[in-house]
Amino acid sequence: MSYHLFSGNVIFCEGDSGYLNCPSGEVLTIQSANYGRTEGPSICPHSNIQSTNCVDPKALGVVQGWCQGQNSCSVSANNGVFGDQCVGTRKYLEIAHTCVAPMKEIVCEGQSSTISCPSGSTIHVIYANYGRIAVSVCPHLAVGDTSCSAVNSLSKVQEVCQGQTSCTLASNNAVFTDPCVGIHKYLEVDYICS
Repeated sequence: MSYHLFSGNVIFCEGDSGYLNCPSGEVLTIQSANYGRTEGPSICPHSNIQSTNCVDPKALGVVQGWCQGQNSCSVSANNGVFGDQCVGTRKYLEIAHTCVAPMKEIVCEGQSSTISCPSGSTIHVIYANYGRIAVSVCPHLAVGDTSCSAVNSLSKVQEVCQGQTSCTLASNNAVFTDPCVGIHKYLEVDYICS
């Protein structure tokens, strides 16, 4: 496991693996990623460098799949994952990322709310729960059970919001089913714009 910092990016040489980590309470946003080689021997020095114009267009999607919205993630720089875009050239995985605190939206049962991201970015939902896990959120007389969660919360919110610039969150039993009958519920969603 090794990595190198170069021009603010994290570099994993071909054959290496490791982790990207954020401080507690923050999650990763992957801004760019490439598995290949765009620099000479100053990065991951090796005798087999036949090309410095080696770019893998699918690398960003792969790394986002591993890491986007996670507090930490494991990455691996190898041809088995990415393929071999430039045979005969020793490659490296270069990742540009930041750590951000996710945005939170809470919608009380029976209400709706719209979340949105700035132009050029989209919503990435990292957590969702329809139910009740706290007494103080959306105060109501019927708050007896605070271990109430609809199992389909995340998938239902992602279905509506993932990859969109904006979306409307409806907090009701018709969308999520009723995980705790007689309890006043709320929808809690954590997301990032990327």
